[in-house]
Amino acid sequence: MLRKKQHEKLLLLKEVIKSNVLTTDLAKHLNLSTRVIKSNIQEINEEILSNFERHSFIVMDTNGLATLNTNYQKDGLVLLNKLKSLYLEASNEFKIITTVFSNPNISLNHLSNSLFISPSYIRRIIKKLNTHLNEFEFGLIEEKAHLNFQGNELAIRLFLYVVLFDSYQTSDYHFSIIDFDTSSKSNTEQSSVCPLFEILSKRKDSSSNLPIPSTQALSVLKLIQRNADVIPALSNYEQFDTDILKNPQEALYINFFIHIFSAHLIPENTKIKLGEIFMKDENKNEITKFSLELTKYIWSNFSLDYNKKQQTLVVFYFTLLNTYYDLLDESYPINVTSIFYQSKVKAVTKNNRRNQIERSFEKFIAERKKNHLPKKFSANESLKKHYCDLIYTITEFEFSTKINIHIRISKDFSAHAFIKNKLLKIYNSQTLVFTTDVSNCELIITDMLGTVNNHSQIFYFDKLQDKKQWSALLNTINTIVFSKLFNY
Repeated sequence: MLRKKQHEKLLLLKEVIKSNVLTTDLAKHLNLSTRVIKSNIQEINEEILSNFERHSFIVMDTNGLATLNTNYQKDGLVLLNKLKSLYLEASNEFKIITTVFSNPNISLNHLSNSLFISPSYIRRIIKKLNTHLNEFEFGLIEEKAHLNFQGNELAIRLFLYVVLFDSYQTSDYHFSIIDFDTSSKSNTEQSSVCPLFEILSKRKDSSSNLPIPSTQALSVLKLIQRNADVIPALSNYEQFDTDILKNPQEALYINFFIHIFSAHLIPENTKIKLGEIFMKDENKNEITKFSLELTKYIWSNFSLDYNKKQQTLVVFYFTLLNTYYDLLDESYPINVTSIFYQSKVKAVTKNNRRNQIERSFEKFIAERKKNHLPKKFSANESLKKHYCDLIYTITEFEFSTKINIHIRISKDFSAHAFIKNKLLKIYNSQTLVFTTDVSNCELIITDMLGTVNNHSQIFYFDKLQDKKQWSALLNTINTIVFSKLFNY
């Protein structure tokens, strides 16, 4: 729905907001010429000035270093989203989608009058839109001069959810953590209407068009509803049209998709409980069986030393992902960004861990093709990518970032305690371990020029109150932590 040029400018602005960057590096990353990059920066500045009254939002020096104006550092992400909203609100495609969503079965003439677009031009836009939407088994259909979304109802709702959530993410769409143990109202008195409920209320007349889940997926949906039912908690929100929650099939789907798209609302102990239930269910269901076997394989193959709680969480994640793909056509993505313009951003080279994960996953799939393999796995690159992404996260989220540090300061007898206590106010004792064994440390902090260790990094520190030396020390430690997190 965004034009190519608009998409390029948003990507550029996002990169500048993240960190200062050379225009030559931006050109390589976005696969554009430096001339186009500089032109886009000028256009962004003009648009932000005219719409939001911020002068020289992006500053560029003589070396081509693009930075965010120091006066607007706090405004970066807010203005990025406002600029995106500005682009979308000017898009006829976006206006048609949101207007038809807000007014199901709207007449073509009414839509034409609302948007000041001729009926013939609306039909041309819809024809173009449907070339993308039809890939997801639905479309924007005109019947008797009235318009509505028709097709796979589940795909329609997910598409609308992603469009609304992505477009209006600066709005207050949120709940507090859902409390499964009590039916009391949330402590958040002024919760905004969640896009999910807005979609449910607008699409409630299409409930009968929801696809019937497979036996395996239905089993998982029922396990979630029986053991982590969000409906009682959601029913307490008087600002929502909660009558739709009384529909049994709607309730099944709502429970499941809240666990995926609003995972932050689900307490961790609930996820662990569901993981334990999925593990016990593995003899009855190929989805949960596959999830448990993959978990065991990952544990063994990568020699993970995680506890039972972490294993059940992984079974929970794998089961949700596999059920998602069982419910939807195998080509349907987790998010539907493919309907928007796709930039030609050059891919980052995969690291060794990611390559190892892909090889291991392919081996796991190959070994199980003869036995039980969920039908959706056959030659499914999208599913393979999402599983490998999830496995990559799992193999990293508990990876040790422990740094052994040896302090050897000779000029100040209190320096050891001073440095140690200062650092422990910033890092916890699980990250920094102070050792007397100079042969078994990764960083030596010292004021002695003769300190040598072939395996350790040496940081020379001779002025305990020098802010520049402290800044350099923290940067050194952060660099080591970063390398442990991503380059081990």
